[in-house]
Amino acid sequence: MLKEEIAKALEIADVRERYVHVYDLICDCLDKKFKENNYCDFQDDKCIVNRSGLGKNKNMGCCYSFRLDFFANMRDKKICKYLGDKGCMTKCIPCKLYVCKYLERKGIGFSVYSFKGIEKVWSAKQLEVLKSNCFKSKEEIIDKLLEVREGRMPYLLFSLLNKAKIR
Repeated sequence: MLKEEIAKALEIADVRERYVHVYDLICDCLDKKFKENNYCDFQDDKCIVNRSGLGKNKNMGCCYSFRLDFFANMRDKKICKYLGDKGCMTKCIPCKLYVCKYLERKGIGFSVYSFKGIEKVWSAKQLEVLKSNCFKSKEEIIDKLLEVREGRMPYLLFSLLNKAKIR
């Protein structure tokens, strides 16, 4: 069903509006899958990993941001600024695609490439943007998708220079 909705979105003339529409479709689809399947098994505001004492962060779950220093050490670790009392306050495809190691070992995982027809909406470079920008707002990501759309840099150079990341 999502494939047909993505195909319909290609008829939207305004590029930003088309991107927002497809972006929302994907976010809503991922939200629905997580809610229906209760992958994280939240109870008393704690996921199964935190309740089992298996997580690195006893209170933060997956929704914490950080920066990596030169030696790949985590610095400035903090709860994501978009995490509210009722969950995420922004639609962030990269965050929604992420699953912890615990869920990965159970065979649960998502890829932006699993959405059929997505390559008709976004280029390979734009799909890198969707995979590479956790903890960013929907607006920031849409802006980056539009910026990358206009760029002429070859994919290999784009990838090597890590141009998918929002700075």
